Amino acid sequence: MPKEKMVPPQYKKGGLHGPPNDKIAHHFLHQKVQKIKGYKYPGVIVCVFYTLDGNVRYVVEADHPSFRGMLHIFSDADLEER
Repeated sequence: MPKEKMVPPQYKKGGLHGPPNDKIAHHFLHQKVQKIKGYKYPGVIVCVFYTLDGNVRYVVEADHPSFRGMLHIFSDADLEER
């Protein structure tokens, strides 16, 4: 008997769709940003992507001398332009 093919969850129940209109990216690649609340995390956006639920996420690479090169993932509400 042949093995059953596995189907990724995002392709089940109607297939893969784009993000909802209210979940658009408000920042862009190579934009200088920092975290809004709590500790300041100054850096540059190196990746913008959508989660399987359609939420926008940003990978920010720190450019502060103390922790340069560290990567962190943030949501749209966590960041502001600097």
